[in-house]
Amino acid sequence: MLISEKEVKKIIERIDMLIKDIDVVTLNIKKEELETEMKHEKFWENVGKAQRVQKEFSDIQKELALKNELENWKQDLLEYYNIYSGTNLSIDEKKNITLEIDIIIKKIEKLSIRKYLCGKFDTKESIITIKSGQGGCEAQDWVSMLYRMYTKYIARKDWKIEILDEQKGAEAGYTSVVFKVSGEYTYGYLKKETGVHRLVRISPFNAQGLRQTSFASVEVMPSLVGKDLKDIEVKSEDIEMKTMLSGGPGGQHVNKTLSAVQLTHKPSGITVRCSAQRNQHQNREQAMNILKSKLLAKEEEKELREEKKLKKDVKKAQWGNQIRNYILHPYKLVKDVRTGVETSNVDAVLDGSLDLFIEAEVVL
Repeated sequence: MLISEKEVKKIIERIDMLIKDIDVVTLNIKKEELETEMKHEKFWENVGKAQRVQKEFSDIQKELALKNELENWKQDLLEYYNIYSGTNLSIDEKKNITLEIDIIIKKIEKLSIRKYLCGKFDTKESIITIKSGQGGCEAQDWVSMLYRMYTKYIARKDWKIEILDEQKGAEAGYTSVVFKVSGEYTYGYLKKETGVHRLVRISPFNAQGLRQTSFASVEVMPSLVGKDLKDIEVKSEDIEMKTMLSGGPGGQHVNKTLSAVQLTHKPSGITVRCSAQRNQHQNREQAMNILKSKLLAKEEEKELREEKKLKKDVKKAQWGNQIRNYILHPYKLVKDVRTGVETSNVDAVLDGSLDLFIEAEVVL
């Protein structure tokens, strides 16, 4: 028998825990409040706020629907197991029921991961910055490979990408690329990708065909707006702003105007650059939101270090600081330094098969 009665009981207990975590009473009260707000005649006067309210309402509906779905899965699992335990089934019938049970178990396992996504900003969307480190044009090419890897992973998740800024390398790849990831729990899933990623391969940029090591840093931040940033005050005298021709994805129009904006927060040294929008005002607003998010994350990180004496996640992109190694030569292996998870299927990883690593990081 594929699964024992004891194992079924454990899965049922896990389902019951997931159901218990869904506070139906509170969700229904909030749902009614939002419905009343959306019916107000002036609801669409503030488009940004209206969209956030609609998203919150949609999330509540999904959470309530999930409770019903969990109860259905629980009932199905019990029925399938009772049938499977019968004595009058053919081998093919048992195989089919086994497949149905496996499907339910995998769904429950994926949902169980959500239990670990309880951080302050885990439900938020995210902003990812990838920068080249040691390795010259090889490192810049490595940035483009990582960017492709994440875009493939994000597409598998049915999330969306919006490029905020990109700075091309002199010969290949990028010196840096910044993009927003929209979708449910994107920050919760991706936040532990923050760190240095190390690549070892035969460099296509080396005339002697020598093996080369290069580095790129990945920074994942929550995408925060409005009330999330209300307590973050940035004095105008602390900001140095530069404008420049945009080299971003906005087409020929942006390249003819000084639409790209770079903001430097002098007290912290944090610099943010945005070029995705067609006008300077929009890019400045986006850059300011990212800057405030970085300042907030820095404050949160400081508190975390003081409480748990942890080191910073974002380190200099160089030897010895990496969180994950991608080795293409002399053998093939991707290994996460923190979780110990590894695979020899490097091509699949670089094509976006990151669940093995990210799910291990989520529960770390």
